[in-house]
Amino acid sequence: MSPAAYQFAQKAFSIAGNAACADCGTMEGLTWSSMVQGVGGTDGQHAVILCNECCGGHRSLGVHLSKPLSLKMDEWDEVLQTVLLETGNAALNAQFEVHPAAATSKPPPTAEVGTKHAYIRSKYEHRAFCEGGDGVLAAPLGTGASASSAAVTAGQVHAGIAIVRVLRGLDLVAADLNGKSDPYVKLKSGGKKVKTHIEKATLNPVWNETLQLNVESLAEPISVEVMDHDVIGMNDHLGTASINLSECTPNEATLLSLPLEGVSKGSLELEVTWCPLDP
Repeated sequence: MSPAAYQFAQKAFSIAGNAACADCGTMEGLTWSSMVQGVGGTDGQHAVILCNECCGGHRSLGVHLSKPLSLKMDEWDEVLQTVLLETGNAALNAQFEVHPAAATSKPPPTAEVGTKHAYIRSKYEHRAFCEGGDGVLAAPLGTGASASSAAVTAGQVHAGIAIVRVLRGLDLVAADLNGKSDPYVKLKSGGKKVKTHIEKATLNPVWNETLQLNVESLAEPISVEVMDHDVIGMNDHLGTASINLSECTPNEATLLSLPLEGVSKGSLELEVTWCPLDP
């Protein structure tokens, strides 16, 4: 974490209610925030501080309701910083936990992850505890305790979140007649896929783009594939690599230089931060 990011985080934690997770009240693992749409969709955005487990619940809501950001790794522009420093947990909960049922439904820090996510779904998606809400707590996903736990683990929490900053490619294979390529990078973990933008006509592309993936299993490497974009016909293969998250120090940026396999030359430079949801 840079000195500027550290100073900003300290200011954020000093805002009323921000010393504990907005949803479960834990004071541990507070490395995430989220931009939440205000009540009725007309009150602008609120920013809250979250723990790792509750952040997983916010990710499952969709960015139209809640957009998580890392306090350590994401870039906070002046507008986003102002939102967090002028709102915070106490201000948001004054709107989202008005109903008397909120006090009895709110999970403690020791609650199961499925219970926390059910509360988050009720609070933000159903607006159950806002003024005029029905106060009904949604059931955890799945049927029965074991199925609920399995559904949450595989479908929502996963093992954690991988933040991959794709920096650049070096000496890639030329796939086009002009002696160049139009490369982009694809990442895959489980059934989740993300990709960078396309860099035109270069063998030494600079993407400098940050991608995020929910990771189901730490034992399964993230697959990396470099492709050449073609307007007509199939895209060309420029090499593959893999990211072994078990070799990365949790919550710290790790710089990787990966030789590309399946081709005669080329490499990728990445910065990977592995954020386990179970700290």
